Amino acid sequence: MNHRIRIAAVAGIVLSIVVRPAAQTVTVNLSSPIITNHHGYGVLFDADILLCANKVRYNSVDQWDTLKTYFREVQPKQVQMQVPLLMWEAYKGQRTFDSDWIRALYTVMDFFRDEGFDVELCAQIGESMPSWCSWGNIAVTEEEGEFIAALPEYADSFAKFMKHLSWERGYWNIKDIFFYREPENNHSNLNTMKLTYRLVREAMNREGLSEIKFSGYDSVQLNRQMAWRDVLRDAMGPMDDIMDRITFNMYATFLPGGSNMNQTLYNNDDLYTLCREIVQESYTLNRDGKREPVSIAEGECQTDDPPHWEGAYFIDSMRAGVSGVTCWWFMDRFFIWSAEVQQDGSVDSNAAGQYVRSGRYWAYALNCAHGYHSGSVFPTTLSGTGGNMKAICLKDNDSDSYTLFVHSRNSGAMNTTFNIPGLGNRTWQKYVHPTLTPVGTVVMTNGSMTDSVAGSNYTIYKSTGPRETIRPTPPGNLTATALNPRTIRLSWTAGTDNVRVRRYNIYKNDAATPTISVQTLQWEDTRAIPGQQTTYVVRTVDGVGNESDPATVSVTPPMPVTNAPTVPANLRLTDTLADIELSWTPSSDDVGVVKYRVYHTLSGQPGTRVAEVYGNPPRAYYVSDYGYMEGHFENVTHGIAVAAVDAEGNESPRSSTVTFTRPYGKTFDMDDYYACYGDGIADWSFERRTRNGIAVKMLNQPMFTYSVGFNADRIKQVYIRMRNTSTHNQLRVSWLKNKTYPDTYAGSRTIPITTNDTDFKEYVIDLSGQSTFNGPVYHFRFEFLGGSGTSILLDHVRIGTFPLPKIVPTSTNPAAGVPVTFNTTGS
Repeated sequence: MNHRIRIAAVAGIVLSIVVRPAAQTVTVNLSSPIITNHHGYGVLFDADILLCANKVRYNSVDQWDTLKTYFREVQPKQVQMQVPLLMWEAYKGQRTFDSDWIRALYTVMDFFRDEGFDVELCAQIGESMPSWCSWGNIAVTEEEGEFIAALPEYADSFAKFMKHLSWERGYWNIKDIFFYREPENNHSNLNTMKLTYRLVREAMNREGLSEIKFSGYDSVQLNRQMAWRDVLRDAMGPMDDIMDRITFNMYATFLPGGSNMNQTLYNNDDLYTLCREIVQESYTLNRDGKREPVSIAEGECQTDDPPHWEGAYFIDSMRAGVSGVTCWWFMDRFFIWSAEVQQDGSVDSNAAGQYVRSGRYWAYALNCAHGYHSGSVFPTTLSGTGGNMKAICLKDNDSDSYTLFVHSRNSGAMNTTFNIPGLGNRTWQKYVHPTLTPVGTVVMTNGSMTDSVAGSNYTIYKSTGPRETIRPTPPGNLTATALNPRTIRLSWTAGTDNVRVRRYNIYKNDAATPTISVQTLQWEDTRAIPGQQTTYVVRTVDGVGNESDPATVSVTPPMPVTNAPTVPANLRLTDTLADIELSWTPSSDDVGVVKYRVYHTLSGQPGTRVAEVYGNPPRAYYVSDYGYMEGHFENVTHGIAVAAVDAEGNESPRSSTVTFTRPYGKTFDMDDYYACYGDGIADWSFERRTRNGIAVKMLNQPMFTYSVGFNADRIKQVYIRMRNTSTHNQLRVSWLKNKTYPDTYAGSRTIPITTNDTDFKEYVIDLSGQSTFNGPVYHFRFEFLGGSGTSILLDHVRIGTFPLPKIVPTSTNPAAGVPVTFNTTGS
């Protein structure tokens, strides 16, 4: 029998057409959900290089602002960020809250929080860690013992950074954290990985951050020849008490028949079968009685097949009980990135310098936009033409909204009836890949609707219902404790909700808006006023923003009973090659100095940057590379003053200010404070670093600089100080003078060098007479030719008009309050 239905088109025209009996029927079973903890779909944001280059902060018109537009278009339910999370303590004992990288991180995290995107932070173990805990940007395998020895301090620093992000910045949207380490076809690092997780978990619990979850391990991929399932089982079983979510990497391409999506996703159902096995395995192996969500990282088809196959991938993952997928290539492929920061703060990009969106982008955007932060997946039964269609139903736990995901490999459109018993009458918006706007609406009557589903494509139907309005219960047992005259700790027990508790809003002294929102059951107010009563209100907030009734507490912190420390004295610049390094005479205090607070200004930039130096006692030494990552570091005057702080929060007056003006040029200084991104050597062939801070360079490939972005008429020399322990007898210096991809070097200069050195030698390469050395210069490359051998020892490389010597501090070089400016002779 034919059915007459009404279809409302986008243009507002209502058509009454006859739809013949469907060839396919999809029936949804709402009584037996596959999972109830689906957290939606997300994208990977390769923030390790983007943030380190500060690309998101500068050149914003055609970079970050554009990127925000696409984030808003895609609406990911979570963003997985690969971030060198310990860069806030790039130098041991010094935490830098206003570094170029941290300020860029704030820019990104503020946006994600304000847009409601959950964030999963990925901390890479090894290559992106500071030198004090892993010997920096080097392979960790040769220094495994030293790395393990540094892990307790690493865990403590990591936890304190998470505390800063959560309790100072209010990033309640940090969903979880995982650690990543390339296994390199062996699992010798598994014990290190497990130890890292446990030590960081313990440190975060001590800091009051037990509600911030862990995910693991994201260290294996199907396309690697290794026992990745054994690693996964280890996370599911022995590490079950640590893991709140299980993650594994999977590309459909590397499944049997992966080059043929028909075979992988339909004929053999390989993706569904493998995912289902892993989900069931996690239930079998878990030891804590909780069924942790199982997620796919870097999930995609990765083939040249039509992009609508991504829809079948998404559907199979939900059918199997997977709780969400993060797409690896999303920002890599569609946001063309580079770590190259120029002197004016601009950055290199691809030749077009713009975003490229393709069919896979649209497929993923459709899936992200129409998923939910918390959803339940319901199975479907297909009848009719057989295996030429896949479908799944997802319900929003926070509202009465539903989404139907349908993939068809039929050659043409097919009339399909969708039956959802008990759902009643509803209107569904219809989306057909690759269009992000609805192509029309379909009306459901008594839980049934019929529509023509496009062949060889991906179709989504979405019915939006009202959000739930039940308010959560307020926090229980709210208490306030004065830790010192300027710090109050609040603690409470969890509120409850009919769906889920998302965060807690904290109000201070009858404020109309929250002072901060946190996902934890504790918070510290570090801005309390001694002797002044403060009233705090804490409210539970659910997934849609419903607030509970208030829990209220008041407290009066005590007055200080000790005096402020003495003023730090005798500030001295000790090194200005790449970093600015400063020392002073330690302060004294009646109970002890716990930290120094460093106040740092840069000419041409507003505000004062603040860093803190810790320790027991804290060292009287400060290191700064402010301006490098932003491309603002030459001809900039720095002003630095230091104050001492004791355990009660008493702060001394600031010291006199040391000022220093950087000359034109750039230095890569391989000392104890060398930083890959800050000092700018873009090279992966550092094998280790000797204890005196000299980098050892393996000669298996050329050494590159990150972009220097200078004008050639102002660069007359390249100066290098090194010890050549090999028999290579020539050094070739090449330069790239414009933005070309792949890199095409414009010219080079080769000089003789001594061999088998027993001490350090200095070489100056004069480039002023080279005819091709003109215009802007972006990169330099260093190659060691002739002879053989595997290593040299680098002290520093300077690119500029003169060698810049290290400062030897004396009683007058420089004195506090006396400005220091280098002239063109380097004196």
